[in-house]
Amino acid sequence: LQKRQRDAVGLTLFTNQINLQTPAKSSMAHHQYLFSELEKHLHTHNKEEKRESNYVQVLHDVAELIHKRSLVIIFSDLLGDPAHLDEFFNAVEHLKYNKHEVILFHVVDTKYEVNFELDNRPHTLVDMETGEEIKLQPAQFKETYQKAISSYFKSIEDKCILFGIDFTPVDINDGVEQLLLKFLLKRQKLK
Repeated sequence: LQKRQRDAVGLTLFTNQINLQTPAKSSMAHHQYLFSELEKHLHTHNKEEKRESNYVQVLHDVAELIHKRSLVIIFSDLLGDPAHLDEFFNAVEHLKYNKHEVILFHVVDTKYEVNFELDNRPHTLVDMETGEEIKLQPAQFKETYQKAISSYFKSIEDKCILFGIDFTPVDINDGVEQLLLKFLLKRQKLK
């Protein structure tokens, strides 16, 4: 989409630090480089490795690294520690203070992470970032979990409105075409 509009595009990939930070360019060679880096990351990514992410510090770092006014698009599940949500929004405010427009794609698996549709048998849930495990029987916690996660996600949406951040929830099971269509229609209505 950015390529079609001949916009300069940069990419930042991170875990607990910035792993890749590219300048924003609009050349065909740069676009191919970005795709190759994404492809490389996809294929070398070890799902078993613990991947703590310090996204708050990374967002502050990105705010300082980007010098031209930019559109910053963040893809996150925001399923880290809810106690750090204010820190996240402080980092986003840093981006906004530097005159960047911020879009947050809130990426979740609705079936499991929102609706908690797990088979009614014992499960061991593993935190992908810390490796921490919890054993549970889903039926015992489903209603409480759904209320808590719904409240948490609503607070994220409310804070986005407060901070002037374009908030778009994304179910990972939906096709990217539908996501882009819905997002572009929403953006067009705002103009």
